[in-house]
Amino acid sequence: MIKSIDDPRNDVQPATPPYGDIVRLTIESGTLTGRFTVTLAGPAPDKLAKGEIVGIGIDLGPPGAKDGTYQLFADGGERGWTAYLYTPRGFVRYPGTFVVAGERIAFSVSWSSIGGLRSGSVSAFCDWSKRGIAPIGMGSEDKVPDSGRPDYRS
Repeated sequence: MIKSIDDPRNDVQPATPPYGDIVRLTIESGTLTGRFTVTLAGPAPDKLAKGEIVGIGIDLGPPGAKDGTYQLFADGGERGWTAYLYTPRGFVRYPGTFVVAGERIAFSVSWSSIGGLRSGSVSAFCDWSKRGIAPIGMGSEDKVPDSGRPDYRS
């Protein structure tokens, strides 16, 4: 493991399910690939309820950057989960493996697909929302870390 960032449990809106609350972000390095794992406070369902969505993103940029250049993104909804990669040229077909297993959402990609960022800065987020009976729905956002972008090095 090259970086692990913990986040407090239950630092989200009260109606948020455990799978809308990030408790840890980890980065692991292989020779050719990086593995980026978000751990949630509870298991992510294979499919979410109708009107419910979760978006999980990991923003990666050069060391010391205030913003990400690349983003690993997972979209969960009533049809299941899909992974995306955002690059400086826009969205591209997701080039790696993506696994949703219990509390863990894991992205594995080649370092080259994320601009060779074996060292860089990182942050993550989890956005959860659900349409309500009234016109007002429910929603929350959890950031890791709560502010700033720590650097990592493989």
